[in-house]
Amino acid sequence: MLQLVGMPCEVRQRCARLSHSWLKNEILNLDPGYVSFIYQSGGRSEGRTSFEQKIQFDGVFSARIDEASQLANEMIDGFSPEQVVDTGALKNLPAETQKAIKEVLRAEYLVQTDIESKVKQIQLAIADLKKALGIFTEAWFGKKPVEPEEIQAGFTRVQVRAQALHGLLADLPKGIVLP
Repeated sequence: MLQLVGMPCEVRQRCARLSHSWLKNEILNLDPGYVSFIYQSGGRSEGRTSFEQKIQFDGVFSARIDEASQLANEMIDGFSPEQVVDTGALKNLPAETQKAIKEVLRAEYLVQTDIESKVKQIQLAIADLKKALGIFTEAWFGKKPVEPEEIQAGFTRVQVRAQALHGLLADLPKGIVLP
C-alpha cells in the first residue's frame, strides 16, 4: 500500500488540525488540577471565563465535536485513491474507463486499508468524548456545586476519551492511499 503524502489531502490536513489544535493543545495539555483550581476559585478570572466559553453546551468544544463527526463522515472518500483518476493524465481518459478504474481502486482500497472499521472506531471515540464532555459540563455548570475532586476526575475522564480519539486520528493514513 502506497500513500501519496505529497499530493494535497484535505481530510488529512483537517485531521491533523483537529488532533493538534484542539485535542492536544486545548484538552490533553491542560492539567486537571488546574481545571479543578479554577472551578474551586469561583471568581471571574480570565482563565475560568475562557475555559467556560470552551466547555459550555454550545461552545468551542461542542463545535469541535461536530467538526470531528463531519470529518469522520468524509474520511473514507477523503483518503480514497479515486481522487487520483480526476487529476493528471487520467482525467483525459474516457468516462467509462475512469469509472472502471475508480471502481477497482476503491474496492482494493477498502480491503487493504480497513478504513471502514477505522472510521467506525473514530465515530465511537467521538461519541464517547461527547458523552464525557457533556457529563463534565453538566457538573461544572450544575445548579448545585460539586467537589473540586469530582471536577478533576471528570476532566480526567474527558482527557482519557480525547487521548483515545487522538491516537485513532494519528493512525490514519498520511495521505491518499494507493492499493
